[in-house]
Order: sequence, then C-alpha cells, then structure tokens
Amino acid sequence: MKILITTILFIFTSLTCIASSVLYQGQERSDCFAGYSHASDAVNCIHDKWNSSNNQLESLIKNTALEINNNQNYIDPFENDSNNTKGDIYQKRFIESQKVWEKYKEAYCLALLTPLDTDGFDYHPTLEQCEINMNKRRIEEINMMGETQPSLSAP
Repeated sequence: MKILITTILFIFTSLTCIASSVLYQGQERSDCFAGYSHASDAVNCIHDKWNSSNNQLESLIKNTALEINNNQNYIDPFENDSNNTKGDIYQKRFIESQKVWEKYKEAYCLALLTPLDTDGFDYHPTLEQCEINMNKRRIEEINMMGETQPSLSAP
C-alpha cells in the first residue's frame, strides 16, 4: 500500500511540475540557446524577442483602443451620461484591464519561477520566455474580441 501511495504521489508531483513548467518553455528560448555558442549571446537574443513581443502587444492594445474610440456604434451617451460615450467607457475599461493584466503577467511568471535561483544565468531568459508566452495568449484574447461591436448579447 505504501508503494502504491508513493507511486501515485510521485506521478502527481511529476505531472504538476511538467504542467507548470510548460509556460516558461518556448520556441524563442530554444532557438536562441541553440543558435548561439555563447550564453550571453543567447540571453541577448531572448531579450530581443521579449522586447519584440512586448512591442507587438503594445501596438495591438493601441490599435484596439483607437478602433474602439473611432467606432461609430459607440457615439451614444453611456447610461444617459452626456459627458461620456459608450466608446469612451469601453476604451477606458479596456485600457484598465490591460494594466491589471500586465501586473498579473509579471506576478504569475515570477510565481512560476520561484523554484529557480534568481542569480542563475538562465533566470531572466526563462522569465522573459514566460512573458512572451503570456503575451501570445493575451494577443489571442484581444483578437477574440473581433470587431469591437456593441452587440455583445447572447443570440
């Protein structure tokens, strides 16, 4: 019985570690470390990819906010408030949600990397890969908004 319980615990622990480690693994990090013979070059490579990922997300956020603001379907006042249109409120909420998400992304990736030594040479590239992966998923979420239409009610 002890062997069975030990085996189950080992399998569960292994699966949990595998599942949690996936988010900080990725093609960008793998390509950088495979493509350079010096670790410092690989670290710079993943940092450049991290910057590019952040810029891509930031650009999408700006474009989406502009699209919301320029959408003619949102020119009506918000809840009889003549000072704010539906577009103003939607844009404000969207931008605020992104600020909250950025804090979540940082805290979540830091939590995942807790087992790693922060002084290790691979800590920051691993953190950056986690954030790249989170950015990719956030881009997917924003793209799922589709056109910023006011008709969000169920069919």
